[in-house]
Amino acid sequence: MNCRQAMTYAMEFQRPSASREEQTMNDHTNCIRLAQAWRDDRPQLAGTGFVVVCNDQSCGWINMIRNPECWAPGCIAVGTNGDLWQAMGGNDYDGAARWERITHTTENDQ
Repeated sequence: MNCRQAMTYAMEFQRPSASREEQTMNDHTNCIRLAQAWRDDRPQLAGTGFVVVCNDQSCGWINMIRNPECWAPGCIAVGTNGDLWQAMGGNDYDGAARWERITHTTENDQ
């Protein structure tokens, strides 16, 4: 299942109700956990790039944030420092229109 198929599949199901902030935090935490597990399995890429997560699955790796049209809207790219970028706009057929940073973490943030 590729990322676009995963996003289409995810849209067919509703998540259990929770506050929007709780759900967002859970989604972000889960993305970071999935990305770390993916990196743990691939030590050669562990310290670089972004792991892309869609529909609770690690779908791939990119060396930098670019080419949003290759990903379905809603996919999240997780950086090595915990930065999260979401593929936004566009559609499932043509891919996303852009990447938008949704969280920013620096090593000095506690």
